Amino acid sequence: MIEPGVTIPIKKIQNMNYEHHRPQISQTVIDTFRRLIDDQDVKGIAKYGKAIDEALDSEYDWLMMALEESVDLAKYLTKEIVKLRKENDDLEYEVNLQKSWIALLEARLNRYAKGL
Repeated sequence: MIEPGVTIPIKKIQNMNYEHHRPQISQTVIDTFRRLIDDQDVKGIAKYGKAIDEALDSEYDWLMMALEESVDLAKYLTKEIVKLRKENDDLEYEVNLQKSWIALLEARLNRYAKGL
């Protein structure tokens, strides 16, 4: 296992076989990312008719394409933030409603107990 902050020469890193020694969560992230890359490659070939390796730099403005993708990313993240905040607000409302019912029931129970 590599300790955080330990510097390892590049050659040693290249020779290490992490497939059998990587923590499960790390491997899951890598496998998921690998599938996403493969899926994006398929979508790109369908859209542009060629793999990125075959694309000529003169045919594409790579920085502008990256900027456009980052704008889409910002929109997706903003949409998810809005959704999660609404879900949180809804849950807080529900919790407060339940707390009100509990307080009402406790008050009735206390009045009942005093009457006995």
